Amino acid sequence: MLAGLSLDDAAIDWVRDIGLECGPDALQLGKPRTMPAQQYALVEVDEDHQVVVDVATGESALERSGSPRRDIVISGDKALVREGDETVAWRSLRTGKEITRVECPRASPGRPDEITQQLAPEVTPFVTCSDSVHVVQDDAFVEIDVPPVDTGEELLDGQEVAHGRYLLERDGDKVTLRDGLQDKEIGVLEVPEDLSLGAFGPVGRLVTFVEFDTGGERPRGTYLAFDIRTGDLVVRTNGVMRSGADVSPDGVILVEADDEEIEGTRLWVATTKDER
Repeated sequence: MLAGLSLDDAAIDWVRDIGLECGPDALQLGKPRTMPAQQYALVEVDEDHQVVVDVATGESALERSGSPRRDIVISGDKALVREGDETVAWRSLRTGKEITRVECPRASPGRPDEITQQLAPEVTPFVTCSDSVHVVQDDAFVEIDVPPVDTGEELLDGQEVAHGRYLLERDGDKVTLRDGLQDKEIGVLEVPEDLSLGAFGPVGRLVTFVEFDTGGERPRGTYLAFDIRTGDLVVRTNGVMRSGADVSPDGVILVEADDEEIEGTRLWVATTKDER
């Protein structure tokens, strides 16, 4: 059973049986801590059965069987839905109708991370193809003729790649950041060559680069985060990061550092200039 609770008085507004079983093997809903309120929630009934539920009413806005969870990405009251190996549709969750679609080799809805299939308002919806990215603008797809890059990958020298709507090109320790949708340069980032594109992105205002050293007893890491709209450096760790950073879509990043010379841990909070 799935229930909707009012945040005003904790009263149950609706209850619906969607076939989701309870118990130790129940699938997690995967709601992240840093996302804002959502109009629709993606519920994974089992590994290949998903239901998109209207949070206000409990009604089903979309239901899919026979496909993995990653084939649906929700953005506000719309969703990117993979319809086949080469097709992704942009659908209204209010009306159930298809607004537009894109067809390309290895088409896949652009996902913010592996935790949730829900996009924050700061993220421009996009579809990745084998050698290009298609970005949603005014309910239409705009092609960016640059190959996509996956999180965790190193940026090769001289190769321009697309990270959502943003383009990255490395030249030694410098990475040029461009807005592919507006076709303009944002800035040049100082990023050492041994850092890879950070996971959990693009989640919104930040683009991150990481390097991990797991060879010792205590895993160590270096983390760089930049404001993706201005190119400004937001935070740089000193190589004693103990765990992954917690990044909020609105540009706040929390880093936990672990220094052997200092008892306990330290938490560092940084944010973009306009949020300070």
